[in-house]
Amino acid sequence: MGSGLILRIESGSRWEWQDVDVKEDFEDLELEEKYAFALGWYTALDGKIHVIWRYISGFETQIYLSDNIIDASRIFRMLTTEQLDEVDEEDREKMLTVLEKYGGPLKGEW
Repeated sequence: MGSGLILRIESGSRWEWQDVDVKEDFEDLELEEKYAFALGWYTALDGKIHVIWRYISGFETQIYLSDNIIDASRIFRMLTTEQLDEVDEEDREKMLTVLEKYGGPLKGEW
């Protein structure tokens, strides 16, 4: 199947995911309420399909699919890193901690 962006909606639509397992969605940070964007990494079909989703309120929704964890991790790290300038220092540190878990940039590299 490969990996990559499969859908971009330019007006930005909020999705409610069903029948997926949450790998990471930064739910405890309440990104959408505080910063008007949201990020999520979900798996489906017993972890065989990875769905990475980024929502920027009122602007754009992006959905990426991958059939392997390495590419999914790369996409998730890229999208998360792109949003780090939008959040305050405390939330940035929490997001960087999550990225470290998936092989993302270390705090000293940001």
